[in-house]
Amino acid sequence: MLAVIDGYGSLHAALRSRREQLNISYETVDRAARLTRAHASKLLAPQPIKKAGWETLSFLLPALGARLILAEDLEALPQLKKFSTRVVKTPARSVPWGRPGTQMVVSLRFVKRIARQGGEARAQKLTPAQRSASARKAAKARWSRPKVASADKSGAW
Repeated sequence: MLAVIDGYGSLHAALRSRREQLNISYETVDRAARLTRAHASKLLAPQPIKKAGWETLSFLLPALGARLILAEDLEALPQLKKFSTRVVKTPARSVPWGRPGTQMVVSLRFVKRIARQGGEARAQKLTPAQRSASARKAAKARWSRPKVASADKSGAW
């Protein structure tokens, strides 16, 4: 293990010291990492002129013979136990969608939209006689619903 990294400052210091350990020039780092000329010197200067992003690090680390490794910090774990566990809340206007095992949560608006598109696609495939029969059946179902009695202002039926 070369260094313990807990932020960009310690990463920068570790990369600088690694270059010095290997006793290689900035130009050599540029060529090995396939960086533009003098880029390594700007990244690894005592007061860095540029910061290395993830893409640049993916070239710079192998050029310095190093790797980033994520490790569990046993000293920090007790601090995490003070916080509650993650609770996933589903928004009120969403529903589970899909087959069991592959379900995802989608918005109700999405479900209504694709249901409408499915209905339109089905209607286009029907013949005019089939569409008429389906509409007649729907109208019959609507009109056969029981009527709800309303109460007058006195509360009597």
